[in-house]
Amino acid sequence: MIKDFSSRSGEFRPNVDSETKPERFHIPSLDGIRAIAFCLVFIAHAWDAHLGMFGVTVFFFLSGFLITTLMRREIEFSGSVSLRNFYIRRTLRIFPPLYLTVAFILTLVITHALNERVDHGSFLAASTFITNYWIIFKGLRNSGLGSLWSLAVEEHFYLLFPFLFILMNRLALSYKSQARLLGGLCLIFLGWRVVLVFLFPATSTGYLLYASDARMDSILFGCILALAANPVLDRGVSPSKLWTVLGLSTLLVSFCIRNDTYRITLHYTLQGLALMPIFIFVICCSKTWCRWLNGRAIRFMGSLSYTTYLVHTSLLAALFRHVRSHNIAVALAFALTLTYAYLVNRLVERPLARVRRRLEFRSHARGPQAVLQ
Repeated sequence: MIKDFSSRSGEFRPNVDSETKPERFHIPSLDGIRAIAFCLVFIAHAWDAHLGMFGVTVFFFLSGFLITTLMRREIEFSGSVSLRNFYIRRTLRIFPPLYLTVAFILTLVITHALNERVDHGSFLAASTFITNYWIIFKGLRNSGLGSLWSLAVEEHFYLLFPFLFILMNRLALSYKSQARLLGGLCLIFLGWRVVLVFLFPATSTGYLLYASDARMDSILFGCILALAANPVLDRGVSPSKLWTVLGLSTLLVSFCIRNDTYRITLHYTLQGLALMPIFIFVICCSKTWCRWLNGRAIRFMGSLSYTTYLVHTSLLAALFRHVRSHNIAVALAFALTLTYAYLVNRLVERPLARVRRRLEFRSHARGPQAVLQ
């Protein structure tokens, strides 16, 4: 039986024609958001600022929103989601820049550009996506690998979420119902953090900051937006000035509260909720208020954000060791980070992106069919 996805939400009708090849998919302003998130993380590591974790939270939210939007497009176009193609695309996107960068960091350590010894466990953890738990239980002895904790959280999430998405669609749940179910999961994650803090006080702060089972809800909030009120796919979704101001105000409040218990429990939940109306505003107003997010320079930086995120801490650490002026070291690290990421993008990521697009076309070319045949 062919599933009719036009009735999944009250206002949605697919924006694709099942008889034609879909256009290359691009969401306005997302590269600009990536660039800002990376800059927040870079500034935090360069000057020991306090917005770095928020930058990671934005990356998490954006990832959940984008991946769920892409899976919605696939299921609305072809009637199913190909797990095989999903994981092939994910592997082509994530693995090559990661392993190149891990090898590059290893080279910096071996050549003493970084004043550290090679810790085989840390490099093994980075290569197998368990850096977050390695930091918690073993401690990371190679500082250039520290940023990979968030990549581990994402990979753990995407080992599970596609199966949940497929199951929810196999049960013919509306997108609103799916969003409510994911909202319930977010409450469970919040409850788990509260349990760890109050019933298991010996739990380290690091666990609550880095563990996948304590941080996945930051990705789920992006998935909820993609399902409940997707400004790209759903008709009738428009920015609300009131909700946007409320989201910005909630973010401001979340930054101002300095209580340690709050910052490892409710903090992530408030920020996830606040980002929803902000993302709607940014995407819907990409040609007006948020036009600056689509400028060539910021989009260029955003397109490199994955690799810049992977490499920047090692370059900062190396230059802090060899350059006396802190600010000059930061400037050089930023320039070298962009240069490295650009080379990886041109030589590795772009060719593999073409392969991913061919896989997407093959998926769309199947046409409408029963869900999960």
